Amino acid sequence: SWVGWHHHQTLSLIDLDTFQPAATVPVGKMPSGIAALPGGGFAVANAFSDSVSIVDQAAGQVSAELTGIASVPSIAGANAGRLAVGVRSPPAVRFFLPGQTAPGRTVELPSAPVAIEALSDDRFVVATESQLLVVHAVSGEVLHRAAFSASSIAVLGTTIHAAGSGNASSFDETLRPSAPGLSPPAIAIEAAGGALFVAAPGIVRVHGAFTPS
Repeated sequence: SWVGWHHHQTLSLIDLDTFQPAATVPVGKMPSGIAALPGGGFAVANAFSDSVSIVDQAAGQVSAELTGIASVPSIAGANAGRLAVGVRSPPAVRFFLPGQTAPGRTVELPSAPVAIEALSDDRFVVATESQLLVVHAVSGEVLHRAAFSASSIAVLGTTIHAAGSGNASSFDETLRPSAPGLSPPAIAIEAAGGALFVAAPGIVRVHGAFTPS
């Protein structure tokens, strides 16, 4: 598991057996969003450097740097063909193709993005401060939207789970409510190993059977 340290401008690999740092990689100022890349490695949004660091996990170093992104990049998400970077001012999500240093598409958002997850077919679900949106990375079209204030989202199969301010809900890929869905309270959620982990006050609930990779 990788952890970004805001004040030290580094990213640390944490050994989950010992919970001790196994490697540390220098990145930009205030790393605030980490996305696993399908081909291996990670993308790190550096909010105060206006950049994104591409980290080679095997080499334990930054292999590329996307600079001049501006607008306070804060979060990132990735699928097999594109990297999505959420920026706060003005609110937007910017899509990069592999090897590109300039975005191929920028989609304006109604408010600041707080989370991004990849769906299939060049689509991404973006959580803003007031809405969930499904955005097409190639056309730049907002395909679907729903009113929900989320602080974290997770995708498991074809279901989108969202949590924020103690509330929780589940949606299909057109952002229609999905049943059975999550029930509150929930502070944060994460999908891993085929299971959904839901953090609530004083407890973590696990939905599904976790399979370590």
